[in-house]
Amino acid sequence: MRYRKPLALSHGIAATFSGVETAPAAAIRSLQEERLRRQVDYLDARSTLYRRRFREAGIDPASIRNIEDLARIPFTTKQDLRASLVAEPPLG
Repeated sequence: MRYRKPLALSHGIAATFSGVETAPAAAIRSLQEERLRRQVDYLDARSTLYRRRFREAGIDPASIRNIEDLARIPFTTKQDLRASLVAEPPLG
């Protein structure tokens, strides 16, 4: 998704907004959900910790498709991350 950056401000300072900051709400939501799906797929493919967490929670990663689905994913605590690093060094 690409959005045109706003024109430079009238007082000579170039606008610093990214295209997404000026996008319509529906387009932002679509981008967020696309990135959510990509991230969940990445975690399922590459992270033993998250693959296990999804399985323990009875979640099929393919079923996480929108923002509302985030409520089904259990929180990951700092202790969870530390335990993962100990169990599977160097990156958990």
